[in-house]
Amino acid sequence: MRVELTPGAMKDLSKLDKLTQKRIQEDIDKFREDPSKVHLCKVVSKKDTLRMSVGHWRVFLKLDRKNRMYFVTEIIRRRENTYD
Repeated sequence: MRVELTPGAMKDLSKLDKLTQKRIQEDIDKFREDPSKVHLCKVVSKKDTLRMSVGHWRVFLKLDRKNRMYFVTEIIRRRENTYD
């Protein structure tokens, strides 16, 4: 599975501590190898978007059907308004 980080997601990732960056990058790599190895949920409010949980962090992936790949669009900490 092809997965790329958008510039915004790279910026989000760079702001995190090294341990959290490593955990998120490991889960993104697991998703590349086999999507069934990570916890994924569809985001109802956003079309073609999945959410991957990594501890208290949420990694949002947008499907590009034309190119058959995913883009990591944002990485944010889970809060009450995360899915608004």
